[in-house]
Amino acid sequence: MKSRVLPFFHARGEITNMRIVSIINLKGGVAKTVSSVNIAHILSSVHNKKVLLIDNDKQGDASKLLNRHSYARPGTGAIL
Repeated sequence: MKSRVLPFFHARGEITNMRIVSIINLKGGVAKTVSSVNIAHILSSVHNKKVLLIDNDKQGDASKLLNRHSYARPGTGAIL
């Protein structure tokens, strides 16, 4: 897991630190999705942080775990 801090500029002109966390492994079946969803949930519910979880997997398993998956809407690949 890798993390780095970047400045985030609010619309109100305030500057705060935004942390980017990436969970990357080319091998399948190593619990990347489950770890990502659990970390996002803990940061959001326990630590009251704003979290953006991007599901870049073609299977959309993180979206399915969070009940946000829809075959009617385009995925990340189609949007990009």
